Amino acid sequence: MAWLPMKDAPKDRPILGWCIHEADAYHDEGKLTLYAAHVEGMSHGEDGPNVLVWGGSYDDSSYENPTGGYLPDWWHLKGSEDEVAAYPVAWMPIEDFIPEIDK
Repeated sequence: MAWLPMKDAPKDRPILGWCIHEADAYHDEGKLTLYAAHVEGMSHGEDGPNVLVWGGSYDDSSYENPTGGYLPDWWHLKGSEDEVAAYPVAWMPIEDFIPEIDK
């Protein structure tokens, strides 16, 4: 079991992520980071290992309001309905984390 870099994390299935809220800068050139923007209207997960899924994009633009807000997908706690953002710094496949059961 070894933690892997986030750049290699699959986005099509749940992963086990090692999360550290304070690892994100929260602001970049005076603007919220993508993680911070997701956290601002909701909440963030606890530091440490969490089961995560990729998703939660938000698009508030419309024909009448073409300048409405848009947020791309980000990592969220599985089962949170994309309401609890997480900042993973490393990941591993969930199946690597589950110990084998002795028969």
